[in-house]
Amino acid sequence: MNRFIKAGQLCTVVIALLLLFTGCNSKKNVVLLRDIDHSIDLSETVKFNTVIRKDDKLSIIVSCADPELSAPYNAPMMGISQQGSTGAKQDVTPGYIVDRNGYIDFPTLGRIYVEGMRRDELVDLLRTKLSKQINDPTITIMFSNFRITMLGAVKSPGEKIIKTERISILDAIGLAGDFEMKSRRRDVLVVRDNGGSISHGRLDLNSASIFQSDYFYLQQNDIVYVEPTRGNVRDGSASTFLPYTLSIMSSIISLTLIFLNYK
Repeated sequence: MNRFIKAGQLCTVVIALLLLFTGCNSKKNVVLLRDIDHSIDLSETVKFNTVIRKDDKLSIIVSCADPELSAPYNAPMMGISQQGSTGAKQDVTPGYIVDRNGYIDFPTLGRIYVEGMRRDELVDLLRTKLSKQINDPTITIMFSNFRITMLGAVKSPGEKIIKTERISILDAIGLAGDFEMKSRRRDVLVVRDNGGSISHGRLDLNSASIFQSDYFYLQQNDIVYVEPTRGNVRDGSASTFLPYTLSIMSSIISLTLIFLNYK
């Protein structure tokens, strides 16, 4: 009888240790930015630098003291409805499309080369040019079609329309509803189109090192891919390999009892 009690106690201890290891390993792979602390200087993080690219749609609003003078420079603010190929009506947002050569066509000013410029740089350029025609113009520019695509092991994959030009990889994961449990947080891929050349970067979202990456802040049309785990102990979560652990322990207990009964 003592042998059975000792065997049961031994199995209980082993199960507890395995479950403890499982929980620690799961937390290690799930918790984001787990190495962040007060010693990290967040002032040295990469600054976002969104620039205008081909196929961007820019909303440009010109205003001044006399609305009649600025009116010719502004597209109608209401949505434009047009008939789609399926017969359904679609809303088209007004704006200036950057053509394949990097230009926009602006009223009275003609073709202006804007590719590679920051939004504030284009504001300064238009203000300088328009100051010759109207007094003290105010220029407001926004990206109308800033979007990213989220793929892989996130809860809400797909195309995401962004209302601001500043979005980080953490913001993007939030827009996608967070990670799924079975996702590789340590190897998130960002694919970027740099005006015809493709670049990519990989981010370890378990580490605060992402703040120093050029891919921490996303650019328009970036693609973010979160790879699912392979279901093994190294990459999986507790829900992935806990059944295997319990199965193994059940086999050990059964073999132990058979051995003791045989003796």
